[in-house]
Order: sequence, then C-alpha cells, then structure tokens
Amino acid sequence: RRVHGEFREEPANMHVAFVFDVDGVLLREKHEIPGAKDTLHMLQSLSVPFMLLTNGTGQTEEQKAKEIGHALGLTIRTEQTITAQTPFFEVAKEMKDHRVLIVARNAESGTKLAAWYGFQNFTTVQEYARRHPVLNPFKRYEDASCQVSFEDEGSIAAILLLEQPEDWGESIQVCIDLLKTDGVPIADRITSEQVVKVISGNPDFDYASKHCLPRLTLGAFRSCLEHIYKQYSNQDLVISLNGKPFETVYRQSEVALTKSSNLQGGSEPLIIYAVGDNPKSDICGANAAGNHWKSVLVRTGLFKGENDPIHPADLVFDDVKQAVESILQSHGIGL
Repeated sequence: RRVHGEFREEPANMHVAFVFDVDGVLLREKHEIPGAKDTLHMLQSLSVPFMLLTNGTGQTEEQKAKEIGHALGLTIRTEQTITAQTPFFEVAKEMKDHRVLIVARNAESGTKLAAWYGFQNFTTVQEYARRHPVLNPFKRYEDASCQVSFEDEGSIAAILLLEQPEDWGESIQVCIDLLKTDGVPIADRITSEQVVKVISGNPDFDYASKHCLPRLTLGAFRSCLEHIYKQYSNQDLVISLNGKPFETVYRQSEVALTKSSNLQGGSEPLIIYAVGDNPKSDICGANAAGNHWKSVLVRTGLFKGENDPIHPADLVFDDVKQAVESILQSHGIGL
C-alpha cells in the first residue's frame, strides 16, 4: 500500500467533499475497479457529499449517472454528475440565433445530445456530408435525393465537438472546409481569418482501457483538426475548451457540492478532494482550482508511478478505496 504526499490531520470543523473522475478511478470500460462500489456506498452511508466529474463524452448527464449507477449497483443522481459537455447548456443559449454543426459519434448520437443541451438550429456532421457528397468523394452516400445547395443550407456559425466521430476523415474534411470559409464552403466565401467558432468538450487525448495501451479520444481528434488547419492557413486554430482541467467544471462542481452540504449560509469551510488518474487533466485542474481543492492521484488508470513530475498531486494512493479511507481518517470521520 503505497501512499505519497504529506498527510496531516485536518481540522474537525472542515466539511469534506469528494469529486471523482470515472474512467480509471471507479470504472474501466464500464466495469467496476475493485473497491469503487464500497467506497461510494461508504460515503453515502456517512452522508459525505460527492460528485462525479468526467471528461467522458457521448452521453447526457442523466445517461452517464444511470450507467455508472448500474455498473456499481448504486443510485447516482443526475445532479451528481458533471461532464465535459455540461457547459454546453450555456453554449446553447449563447448560440440560439445561429446554426451550428454537431460533431458526434454518429447522426443519431449527435441529434440526441444537441436536443438535450437545448440546441435548436443545428445539423450533424454526418447529415451535412450526406447532403453535400462533393465534400467527401471517397464515400458513397446512398440517398442522393437529399442533396441541397450550400446557399440553401445556410451558414454554419460554430462547430461543436461533442464526441469523437466514427469517421474521422469525413468529419475533419467537413470541418476544414467550413473553417477555410465563413461557414458556407464555396469559392467566393473563402476567408483568410477564422470566422467559424470551434467549441470542444472532452480535452483528453487518450484514456485507460482493457487494452495494455491507452485508447485515443476526442482530444486526439481535435489535435488532428488543429494540425491540418494550421497546414492550410499557417494560423493556430482558435478553440474554446471545456472539461478538466478548465475552470468552468470546477466552479459548477463547487456550486453543486455547496448545495448538497447545506453550506449556503454556513461559516464552516468546505475542502474538496479531487480524485483522478490523469495528471494532465484531473490533477492539473484540481491544483489550479483553489486552495480549498486537494488533488489526489490513484494508480488504477493512466498513472502508475510515485507522483507526476509536471503536475504533482497533493496525495497519491494505489486506488480509490485506500484514498478515501485515509482522507476520512485524517478528518476524524468514522468508518
């Protein structure tokens, strides 16, 4: 049982809360990591508040809560779950008067996600490519009757990266064509500056899986898009990023935890332990979130060493059960 970090007994009047990453901490490809169920059940029985904060995309918060709850045999509420997509509720309000392109796994997934977050004027990248087959000459689209002109399609104001698509080539080609223009990919609409916004969820490049090597995810797709855009334009692609390690999701977690801790008018401080397996997202984000956040790194996912040299955690444990039990003990909370 390896523990790394300075561990001290915390004041008894501190309200304790936890924020857990999911993949590599609680689950590995939808299967429980040993000790995860017992850990969350223990927190529920002790009335210690916790949130799930995941960069995993492709599901609504409601779906994610049900999936995690089913895998662990516990009840997880939707309001306990924040994803890298949660900020898109606000994006939908900001873009209500504009047409947007949704990049997701497939058209069905993209449509469901767009509707959940409140987008009304949107098209998925798959539908866009099907209506304009000239954009992707290497793919045969069976329904030719749905073709429309680019002018009739209307201008795309923003590209929203919600999930890595099944067909990277198709999606990158459509996105590049839009980014090289003002949102209508025809010759007289080509621009020298980026006009179309790009807003992305999950910034993670890869994640731990059953395979011995990490799997690529949305951050890797975004990196390909950035590289190809720069090859064409000699400019960096401007992208608004959401999820860990960026601030928005940490502030959203604080609001939810404060409500569940009944601290709205209280004077006792709240200390939040963020438990993750990815130093670049989980630990980097928690370290920057404020002094009331403590970063906790576990070795059941991407990370395997003593501590990360670039984004060192406050505490490092072998697994989530060891981490939570040790932290509760330091606060004098009975197990």
